[in-house]
Amino acid sequence: MTALFSIRMQEKSAPFLSATTTELAQDQEERDELITYGKRDAAGNLFKISYNRLPLFESADAIFPGNTAPIIRNASSGERELVNQSWGFVLVMDGKAPRRVTNVRDDKIRSSSFWRGSFEERRCLVPASSFSEPKGLKPAVWHWFT
Repeated sequence: MTALFSIRMQEKSAPFLSATTTELAQDQEERDELITYGKRDAAGNLFKISYNRLPLFESADAIFPGNTAPIIRNASSGERELVNQSWGFVLVMDGKAPRRVTNVRDDKIRSSSFWRGSFEERRCLVPASSFSEPKGLKPAVWHWFT
């Protein structure tokens, strides 16, 4: 199964952006900029990330394997940082085309040579407001969890 993640932070999640602030913006571009910086600040406050380790990021309605998405990880200094990374692991199998995978069974993660190193050494947080799982294959019906 492939998980589909949504990382849209709604305008209301940045309470310090008052209606007056966004009304004072001259055009939609200025309003979008205020909201973008508000999302950045909200993410920094929520995940306790210092300002110098918090780049601007785009929210997305959905992220699929191979897309770029923000993640939160520990930097080499031990501080938390938000970085944009390619989503999913590349699975290479003999005789098959490489493909992106994102899910692993919890009872196999420590015994799988593919997943074990990443589970033990390269863990991260993926900020998401919802996710979905497909049921069936042709056509898949997506079930959202929020």
